[in-house]
Amino acid sequence: MTIWAITVKAPVTRISLEPQLQTFARSLLERPPHRAGNVESYELFAAQIFDEQPEMQHALLLLTVDSGGGRVVLDNVVKDLTDTLDKDYPREKLIVSGSQMESIEKSPAHAQ
Repeated sequence: MTIWAITVKAPVTRISLEPQLQTFARSLLERPPHRAGNVESYELFAAQIFDEQPEMQHALLLLTVDSGGGRVVLDNVVKDLTDTLDKDYPREKLIVSGSQMESIEKSPAHAQ
């Protein structure tokens, strides 16, 4: 099992980044493995950072991927997301990147 971490940074506008990312992440669950690496689940974290100029929306999308499919598939997912968000945010102010990560250590569920 592999984790893909996709980070997004977009300017604060009247359009919230969260619903767009939720829709995109849900669509990945339905895609065939060669298009999305067989995404099994996702977690989405989001925040607005007000002490930046200009104010920015930040998001972290963690995708649990069964087969991975390698860097090429991850790059295609990042490109698809960038193209989706590009409709509402200026591309020069939109930052989307992805990394493939492997689990190194996990704490016990009930660690004291």
